[in-house]
Amino acid sequence: MTVSVLQVGDSLSNGDSIVIGHVPSMPWGGWLAFANGWSFTRHSITGRTSGQILSELLPKAGYGYTVGCFTAGANDVAGRTWDAAETETNLRGIWKGMSERCEHVLALRLPDSYFRLPGVPASVSGRTAEVNRMMEDFATEFGGSLVSINDFRGARYIRPDQVHFTSVGDLAIASRAAKILTERGLETTDPATLRLGDPASRIDPARQLAYASGRARQSAKQTAKRLLKRF
Repeated sequence: MTVSVLQVGDSLSNGDSIVIGHVPSMPWGGWLAFANGWSFTRHSITGRTSGQILSELLPKAGYGYTVGCFTAGANDVAGRTWDAAETETNLRGIWKGMSERCEHVLALRLPDSYFRLPGVPASVSGRTAEVNRMMEDFATEFGGSLVSINDFRGARYIRPDQVHFTSVGDLAIASRAAKILTERGLETTDPATLRLGDPASRIDPARQLAYASGRARQSAKQTAKRLLKRF
């Protein structure tokens, strides 16, 4: 059986990650394809909102894929304008479009900690919960699955901006996605079993310092945005 993977989304689907423990930088859908010898197609662009993913990226994908992976909603949460009803309509459209193109659809559940840095108003960080509720509802409606990363913490998994992943983070997402696919009846090799690099290696002090200083800069940036009323 020929198996194909489609990945669509924003920067959380790009795999442009800080390398940790010599683990290669790769999008999580790409890890699934690489580990199993499946074909891989990706349509993802940094900064794209759910509306842009639905109207610009998804139509490029074509049809007939086995596995579909997508990320959407993070840029809606972080944007200057927020329209919950519009985001919900867009996310439903993405779920519908992915389910029409793919036999198995996997989407990333945004961590509850997203956009809760000091300086970010509670009204903004609270949007994450709304997006997750929408995603959970649509996963049920369209028979898909969500990959949860609520336990991701620190420099091993998360970049200093507290939003994007390291190479180990992307690998961990792919590992969880592989387990879901296996449970759904698709024979799947867990990318973590390839043992490329050392995901559990010690994080050196310089990296820890860069992570802490980067997080502080991001917090200052968010405070400035709040003061300038750019939320």
